[in-house]
Amino acid sequence: MDVTLEQNPADSSVPESTPRQRPRMWPAVVVLVTGWLVLAGLHYFQLRIATTTLFWIAAVYFGPLLSAVPWVVLVGATAIAGRLIWRRARWRGVAAFLVPSVVVGVVVALVNWQYVYKVSWYRLHRSDFAAVARLADDRTWTATAPQGYYGPKLPAEYQYLSTVDSLSRIGVNRGTPVWFLSQWAGIPDGAIGYAHITGDIDETAELDGFGDPVKPTVYLGDGWWWVE
Repeated sequence: MDVTLEQNPADSSVPESTPRQRPRMWPAVVVLVTGWLVLAGLHYFQLRIATTTLFWIAAVYFGPLLSAVPWVVLVGATAIAGRLIWRRARWRGVAAFLVPSVVVGVVVALVNWQYVYKVSWYRLHRSDFAAVARLADDRTWTATAPQGYYGPKLPAEYQYLSTVDSLSRIGVNRGTPVWFLSQWAGIPDGAIGYAHITGDIDETAELDGFGDPVKPTVYLGDGWWWVE
């Protein structure tokens, strides 16, 4: 005797569709924060960037447009993040992220980045500056170190302190040589950076920043000054 099993209508119901998950927020946060960090980094290292060969080539072809590059980065990052946020939270989310973006942009525009750089870079690498000062006081080293266009070549571990890899003599203060670590070197002349000056400043001393006169403006400690 054949027995036919009938399917229970309740078992043939169509599975309910699961709601589509909203995009996550963290990619937007990563994009936006990265844009802010790149913007701050380009401003913080602007002196060193302005010394690179690539910068000078770009300056020849693009000139004043280079100053807009950091802001293009931030605007691009904000636009991408805004698109991601729109998919997640629509206008409410976009408005919430635009506020900190505007605040960060205003802060970056108002900060004196050169002052922040000159003070913080020295403090972060104070021990290496002290080591270079000892080299400057070692007349045997200054006389025997490999000589470059800008003066004695620094040992490899200290070359990052100067954009020209050298410890440059830029003048004399009260009979003692003034040694200089360039943070920006112009083409064909001019320089800005750190100088090690022993003793009280002689206001009449002539300091030569690679063809342009410079003077100490900010004392940083241990005989190191910012000169420009």
